Amino acid sequence: MTQSEELTRGLEAVAAKDSAPFRQHAFAYLARHDPRVRLARAVHGALPKALRHGLIQAYGWASAARTAPPRGPAPVAAAGRYRNERRQFDRLARDADVGIEAVDLEAGPAAWLSALTLLGDAEARRVMAVATDHDDFLVACRSAETVGRWLQLRGRLPASTRAVLVSSDTNPYAVALMAAAREAGLKVAYVNHGHLPEGPPPLDVDLAILDGEALLDVYRRAGPVSAEVVFRGSEGSYRPLHLEGLKPGLKVGVFASLLVDWPTLERTIEQVREATEASSVLLRLHPNQTIRDPDWASHVSLRLEDRVSDGGRSILNDAEACDLVVAGNSSCHLSLLKYGTPTLQVPDLDLVPHDFYRFLQDHVVPWEEDASAVSLDRVRGFFEDGWKARFARYDAGYPDTDGEGARRAAEALRQLAGLS
Repeated sequence: MTQSEELTRGLEAVAAKDSAPFRQHAFAYLARHDPRVRLARAVHGALPKALRHGLIQAYGWASAARTAPPRGPAPVAAAGRYRNERRQFDRLARDADVGIEAVDLEAGPAAWLSALTLLGDAEARRVMAVATDHDDFLVACRSAETVGRWLQLRGRLPASTRAVLVSSDTNPYAVALMAAAREAGLKVAYVNHGHLPEGPPPLDVDLAILDGEALLDVYRRAGPVSAEVVFRGSEGSYRPLHLEGLKPGLKVGVFASLLVDWPTLERTIEQVREATEASSVLLRLHPNQTIRDPDWASHVSLRLEDRVSDGGRSILNDAEACDLVVAGNSSCHLSLLKYGTPTLQVPDLDLVPHDFYRFLQDHVVPWEEDASAVSLDRVRGFFEDGWKARFARYDAGYPDTDGEGARRAAEALRQLAGLS
């Protein structure tokens, strides 16, 4: 067993993503709130190099012990850990009327026994040792997880599988499935689950189902694109943009990003409330609970008329209760705008680099320099000035009321899987 070219390319993508400044910043943010991560990183840093390397390899083997190929027969195999990934798979399965079976990322005893067998393979141990020799804790762990999951998937995908589907091209489980599929001669499809910042890995797939031309441009700037590209439009359902609610007494939503300084966000909420004369605020927490500060509520004082959503239900359900949503550097702007809820960005909403997704540069989302001076008239005017054409670059065919984008994506996936 040797490290394949496909796995090597995947590991390079993982290392590039997790060594980037923003990922390192996000991991440090997580470590401040999670004592387990903080302890593991401290132990890793205190050990001699040989023991550090052994600790990382143990993490890789633990990842192998949690991984099992899809159980049921289906033409498409997928790998996703998060709800936003699984929503993409479910939507495509429904639209294309195609069976999609998922890799088990939290497998039981059968996978443990399989991992023990692999642990007894000298070549498998060598691949794990070589691929995980990184000094950086985050990069080393993510590389180890990639190798562990690849070892369990390589040569073990069901015979019925004709293609694989991922909604990430840098997360270990997705990279492992892609590498295993390539080695088996299978086709690879990718569907995005939100807009991406600059600098993704080159688009190394056979079929890319993207929101629109703007995301394709991000990939073109990363490298040549040889994949078949189909534009489906951003996630969510369409409603005409509702601007009539932008008046004093409106209901404001503040949708939190992944990384937040909560005391600063509290001040920003109050500034927006006063500037817009809002009657209430709906604070929606980011659905990623792993990285969320568990003590966030001690930093935010809300009023009796306000509400909190823990991010567990559909973002459109929360949008239904808002006349205006204020959000930071988050791709949620696209789904909200498609649903007809105007959005706005102001400073100090998150700890993410400014204009992370280029929404402000491309005049897709309005920006106010001062949260205490938000003008509802300016917000309304922003959306009345050629906005639909600008938004269509991010959401192909907007408003696409007849579902043509979904049909194109469904047919492309069926063809990739060899179905009529």
